[in-house]
Amino acid sequence: MGSEEDTYNVIFHALKHPLRRRILRRLDAGPASFTGLLNELGIDNGLLNYHLNSLGELVAKGLDERYRLSEFGAATLSLTRRVEEPVKRGDRTINVLGWRTPVSRVLVLVAVLLLSSNVYLAYSLREASSDRTNALGWALLQARGSYGESVNVLGDALDGGVLELGAVGVLQNDMMDAARYLRIASVLDEGHRGQWDALREAADGLAQASQQIMGRMASSGGTEIELSLSQKRCLEEVAVGLERMGEAFPVELVLGSRPRVVYDEEQAADVVTAALEFEGSLNGLYEAFSIGRPFEIVLGEGYLWVEDDT
Repeated sequence: MGSEEDTYNVIFHALKHPLRRRILRRLDAGPASFTGLLNELGIDNGLLNYHLNSLGELVAKGLDERYRLSEFGAATLSLTRRVEEPVKRGDRTINVLGWRTPVSRVLVLVAVLLLSSNVYLAYSLREASSDRTNALGWALLQARGSYGESVNVLGDALDGGVLELGAVGVLQNDMMDAARYLRIASVLDEGHRGQWDALREAADGLAQASQQIMGRMASSGGTEIELSLSQKRCLEEVAVGLERMGEAFPVELVLGSRPRVVYDEEQAADVVTAALEFEGSLNGLYEAFSIGRPFEIVLGEGYLWVEDDT
């Protein structure tokens, strides 16, 4: 493998998604065929192919066509287990990425990760400045990662000229994850709430569009779409929009005993404009892929989603 930074990038990318962690744990129990993994994980071919490709050098395929952990994969899984081991009773601090960090702070961060959809938890962290900054930094790191992976998924589709069902599923999941973490960020960071809400709405919009595309593909019995020129242009616009909105994320994020979240305020101020323009890109996406646009109708305290097939 290349540089040390490349090694860490591979590890973090592999461990970021829970399904990839499940694949590693399954292969640690012994080799498995592609069909066996499909049956055990309960996912479709395209999604499994995507995640196996994303695992890269962590997984090896033998002459018997069965997948198994590589030495690098086994080492990565070992790292995961050490991180997940419970802290010994009585320990006051632990070492996290080179920082001596109080156990209580780590527990707060883990709670935010595991209960990211619970906005009440974010409110409960507001009084502790250091812990709040750590929680905000973690949420923004996750959201930025989801945005970045979505750009990569779109880039792969454009390079190959084909949009696969599994890739659309990953895109939807990434955008749903981004929306959840951005909701926490908007609570923890009132000074930038407008930009996090704008990014969240954009992520929600792309997640809905992805769901519509998956539904159309499923109804036609297909697992991929050969992209036309107009569809490529739309996906390019969406990818550019995601990259532009990604500039709103902090230019410096430091977690630990002295957390820092530093913004480029000029770039961050453009995010609302970028999000509005992104709405136009989504409209083009619905038209290019011939899918109905869902409209949100408020009914008292509830919502009704109506699909427009015109």
